[in-house]
Amino acid sequence: MRCEACGLDNDPSLEYCDNCEHPLRDSGATVISAPQPVVVPRPRPAPAPAPRDDDDDYDYDYGYDRDATRVVVPGPPPAPSRPLTRPLLIGVAVLALAGAAGGVALALHRDEKQAADPGPVTTSSFVEPSAAEPGGVPSAEPSVDPSLAPFVPEASPAADPAVQGAAVDRLLDLSGQSRLKLVEANDVVFSCGDLAAAIERLQEVGTERGAERATLNGLDLSALANGEQIRSTLDTAFSHSLAADRHYVKWAQERQGNGCRKTTKAEAHRIAGDAESTSAGAAKKQFLSLWNPVAVGLGLPARERDGI
Repeated sequence: MRCEACGLDNDPSLEYCDNCEHPLRDSGATVISAPQPVVVPRPRPAPAPAPRDDDDDYDYDYGYDRDATRVVVPGPPPAPSRPLTRPLLIGVAVLALAGAAGGVALALHRDEKQAADPGPVTTSSFVEPSAAEPGGVPSAEPSVDPSLAPFVPEASPAADPAVQGAAVDRLLDLSGQSRLKLVEANDVVFSCGDLAAAIERLQEVGTERGAERATLNGLDLSALANGEQIRSTLDTAFSHSLAADRHYVKWAQERQGNGCRKTTKAEAHRIAGDAESTSAGAAKKQFLSLWNPVAVGLGLPARERDGI
């Protein structure tokens, strides 16, 4: 009998389809039943092979099976360790430098501390026994090497007014000699004599006046009464005398170049020289008013204006 559901031709003796178990009816009525879902069996996973333990068959010392049926190739060597990356290396270097800098700073701090506080200064413990200490017991105060004692300069002797006065008197002698040369040279220029020799003498006088001023400024006049005023007035006189001598040299040179004629230029130098000589005479007068009383008190000769 054919099944109305699945169309299987069943045994007529069966009441239900052998395929879908749909009831088989003999009636002429056609019964349409809903199709049954087809059940698809779910595939089962294949069983995993049992794990093989090759420890008994593999020789780790030689790399092959002991039964010599197959050769076992050793696996690849382990991968080398990964090198340090650049940031890590930089970090290690920075830490090393910081440690080194810290060590240097600590050493410097220790040195500065030792320099600031060097600790107790040890001295020689040996001291010769003194008579006040019987039994040769060392004194509590250590001996001091005289070479290490601080230098104390000796006091200079008191300034001697006689010595200082004698130095001024010798300087006045040199000044008088220079003035005498000046007067003699000017007489030669007036008479139109040996002008070359006169000019040479006048130049010598100028050199001597400069040296006399330098000597005066180097003298110690602290023991003389009005010593600095004496120096100042005499220096002013020397300064005007030196200026007068320079004008007289130019006067003589001008006459020599013009056949001893009285040119305007020559006369101008002569007049300027006379003016400086007059100023020098006034300064000498002030100087002598201060110097002569001191000189007489020291047993030195008094001076005249024309003598210096």
